[in-house]
Amino acid sequence: MKRWTDKAIKQQIDELIEESYFLSLSDDEIRAFFRDFLDACEFVLRTNVSIHGDLRITKIKIALLKAGLITSESLVPILKTGRANDNTRPYHDIFVEQVLIAKRAITGLFEMLNPQAAELVLADVKKRTSRRIKRNNRKRTLVSVIVNVGFYVLLIGALFLVWFVGFR
Repeated sequence: MKRWTDKAIKQQIDELIEESYFLSLSDDEIRAFFRDFLDACEFVLRTNVSIHGDLRITKIKIALLKAGLITSESLVPILKTGRANDNTRPYHDIFVEQVLIAKRAITGLFEMLNPQAAELVLADVKKRTSRRIKRNNRKRTLVSVIVNVGFYVLLIGALFLVWFVGFR
C-alpha cells in the first residue's frame, strides 16, 4: 500500500490535474504533446554522457518505443476497440489513459536512473511545447490577418460598386 507522504499527495494531485488537462485536448494535440515528450526523452538520452553505460537505459528505450506505438495514427482502429471490459468508455478517455500511463512510466524510469535527467526531460518538454504553441499562434494570427484584410478589401469593393452604380 502506498504511504501518504507529502510527495505522494502532491504527485496524485499533479496526476489529476494532468489528466483533466489531457481530457480537454483533442487527439492531435495529445499526440503533439506526447511527441514533444518523447523527443525530449531521446534528446536527454543522447546528450547526457553520464548515463550511456547504464543497462537501465535499455528499459527506457523500450518504453519509448512502446510509447511511440501508442501515438502512431495507424493504431487508432486497434485502440478504438478498447479492452473487453471497457466497451462503455469513449475512445478518447482510453487514449488519454494510455498516454498518461506511458508518460508516467517513462518519467519514473528516468527518475530511477537519474533524477537530474528526469528534470532535464521535463524542462525540455516545456521548451518544445511552448515553441510549438507559439508557432501555432503565429499561424493563426497570420490567417486572421489575411481573413481581415480580405474582408476589408471586399467591403471597400462593395462600397465602390454602390457608389459607382448609385452616383453615376
